[in-house]
Amino acid sequence: MAPRGGKLGRTWRLQHRRGIWLKLPLALASHVPVAASSGFVFHHAEQDYVMMTHWLEEGKPCTLPPGPTHQVGVGALVLDKGGKNILAVQEKSGPLRGTGVWKMPTGLLDVGEDIGAGAEREVKEETGVSARFKHLIAFRHAHAFAFGKSDLFFLARLEVEDDSSLQPCPHEIAACDWVPLSLFLSQPRFLASPLYACVYDLCRDALPENEGKARPVTAIMGTQLKLGFKPGAAWLYHTSEWHHKKHGGKSEGEDGLEEGKGLGTTSGGD
Repeated sequence: MAPRGGKLGRTWRLQHRRGIWLKLPLALASHVPVAASSGFVFHHAEQDYVMMTHWLEEGKPCTLPPGPTHQVGVGALVLDKGGKNILAVQEKSGPLRGTGVWKMPTGLLDVGEDIGAGAEREVKEETGVSARFKHLIAFRHAHAFAFGKSDLFFLARLEVEDDSSLQPCPHEIAACDWVPLSLFLSQPRFLASPLYACVYDLCRDALPENEGKARPVTAIMGTQLKLGFKPGAAWLYHTSEWHHKKHGGKSEGEDGLEEGKGLGTTSGGD
């Protein structure tokens, strides 16, 4: 394998190839040094393979797409059925371990997992509580997080389905409880951060007693739609105003729309 000046490299250039992708399964990992000495560089790796690339057009900028640039996390705002207490946890591991600080259930999405499904899973895993995704409150975009990658964090509003019992995850959570909103939203550690102070203000607006009082509340809702040009579906996230416009003010399910038809399956509160 000698693409720089060897026969294979000349063949690729005659074929007008600009860049080469080389996927080496774990069983062929011993070939990585050979590929590297021939001009290939690492692109990304998974548990069972490594992907390498080689840009053939010397003197021109490489236009091959980069490897994964972001990790995606979710946090869940869940109130009890009385609407006075928030579901909160204390970390057993992580940056808040041992501080006594209460936080919302949070975590990273799994590969191929939707935002709402990930929020529901994290709540169930960390606290044992069943809750249903309602809408997004906000999202945060930051850089230089884990492994030097950027980070997207989505804050979701979930509707509790069963608040009768709490079962903290023994591996990740030191404690979980229904914490009074006044206590949770007044924690100095978060209020000292301009970012989190704003997040908490948005959480207050999302509370049932505040929705639409001080100002109209715009929720970020999700609708699952078929792709059309190929099999499968994806979630489109949009404002609640668009939802009400399309549904004519009806609540979810009243217009008889089915998944993949018209609006498809919608998650979100009115």
